[in-house]
Amino acid sequence: MGNRCMVCYRLKWLDAQREQKTLRGVEIFKIKEGFIVEQLSYVKSEVF
Repeated sequence: MGNRCMVCYRLKWLDAQREQKTLRGVEIFKIKEGFIVEQLSYVKSEVF
């Protein structure tokens, strides 16, 4: 992807009522000379 990289993730846990919750997201980074110069974050989750 040239000077960009991407990380996708999914978190799962049980809340206090023992119901399963899920959070999905993606992080998109722009790299320049070995440093992160831009980061975009997108998240999709249930309404709490």
